[in-house]
Amino acid sequence: MTTILDSVKPEKESSDEIEVYKKNILASSSPTGLDLIKNAYANAIEYRGIGHGNRGLGTLLGLLFLCIAVTLSTLFIMTELGPRKFSSVRFVVTALFVCIAIPLAAYFLLRCVRFEFFRPLDEPIIFDREHRKVYRIYRDVKLGWKGLFAKWPMKAATYDWDLIQAERHALTDRNMTITGRTHWLVFEVRKACKDPRIVDTFTVGSGIRDGKATVSAVFEQIRRFMEARGPHLPSGERLARVEPPATLLQCLARTGPYGATLRRWWQHSRLSTIAGFLIFPLALPFVTLLGVLSWLTYVTAPQFDWSDEVVAVVGAPLADNGPV
Repeated sequence: MTTILDSVKPEKESSDEIEVYKKNILASSSPTGLDLIKNAYANAIEYRGIGHGNRGLGTLLGLLFLCIAVTLSTLFIMTELGPRKFSSVRFVVTALFVCIAIPLAAYFLLRCVRFEFFRPLDEPIIFDREHRKVYRIYRDVKLGWKGLFAKWPMKAATYDWDLIQAERHALTDRNMTITGRTHWLVFEVRKACKDPRIVDTFTVGSGIRDGKATVSAVFEQIRRFMEARGPHLPSGERLARVEPPATLLQCLARTGPYGATLRRWWQHSRLSTIAGFLIFPLALPFVTLLGVLSWLTYVTAPQFDWSDEVVAVVGAPLADNGPV
């Protein structure tokens, strides 16, 4: 699922586990493209930088958090600062709550809006084994309050494959009921062969819950292709073809029982569909708003293509959508 979290990757200092992959050592016996390989070229493969999912979900969550923060702040003020209960201690506690809750919720909402609106449809990565290069198109996202009001320009980068080190980063997620680990396939780019300073990092795929073996399998596909002239796709896999929804109705159909989604539900599970309709009035405002927000993110999404220089180097994509 594509949300604001899709581009969030752990910093090296905050990762509680790091595994370094070697390009000459097998990382997995079962390589996978994880439905991320979108194009195949004569001697290159192109990965999707943005995964499947509902665009607009982060903005919807941001709106809900802000509504909750404003509602709780209002109730706090009405109950704690009434004329019969007023005291300096209550005033300070209430002021702290309001001044913390609302700005944090507003920051989360604004960041989600900045992240999801005017976001490109994809931020692809090409691995070119013939020239041992990696090409990347990405949006330069700025963090923090200051970053909310800064420009997030689109950039293109070219790296030498020999200067790239692949790692698996993992973070432990803990809450009251569930403990799990999220894993990322992280590529770090050194400045030069004799200069180990890291000048850039990027990830392939999103964070994978309890997916240590999956991350290794994703890297193994890249390693085999680049180092051992392996196949463009693992056995049995096909190129990913993801068409963005063209209309508002198509976006609504992805989030609620509209159009083809309703027909599919009714054909496969009529009892579940009927039960869903009984509770649907409660969820109707949320799934409808999510569909509208998703549609707006697609409407505002710009399209960026590879430069003429990259096209000249890697050539045209292979037309076959089957195993390559």
